[in-house]
Amino acid sequence: MNYTMSTTYKGPNRIKMYLQDKGVKDQWIQRALKIYTYDQQLETARTVVNKNDRVDRDSIQMRKKKHTDRLTRQGFTFDVIQEALAQFDWDRSDETVALEKIAEKQLRKLQRKYEGRELEQRFTQQLMQRGFQYQEIQAYLNKQTDMEE
Repeated sequence: MNYTMSTTYKGPNRIKMYLQDKGVKDQWIQRALKIYTYDQQLETARTVVNKNDRVDRDSIQMRKKKHTDRLTRQGFTFDVIQEALAQFDWDRSDETVALEKIAEKQLRKLQRKYEGRELEQRFTQQLMQRGFQYQEIQAYLNKQTDMEE
């Protein structure tokens, strides 16, 4: 158990399933899981979030969702996940960089097919699906139209 805790990034639920698959009795599993304290789980979850955070690809909302999904798959409880995400440093400037990068690509793709109001609507819809805020998208569009004029 100590080896698994120190060498892998797995939560208590994933470790429990692993031990059950190996045929370990439930009473031994419960004893072993008592060793894995809440603070250790939180530290492991924070490490996973820091290690797997891709700043320039998604909005903060999507990054939080991806981290929640990953940590759930790795067997962490909802309480640990929420606290780890709350303690993480979510930098808004990173989201602006991601918005600009993704927006440029989406705008190039959509400009081949659409024009005017339909282009703006589809562009806004796609970026909102990726978790960006409406106000940020509109600010980007305004900046683009100002640069074109």
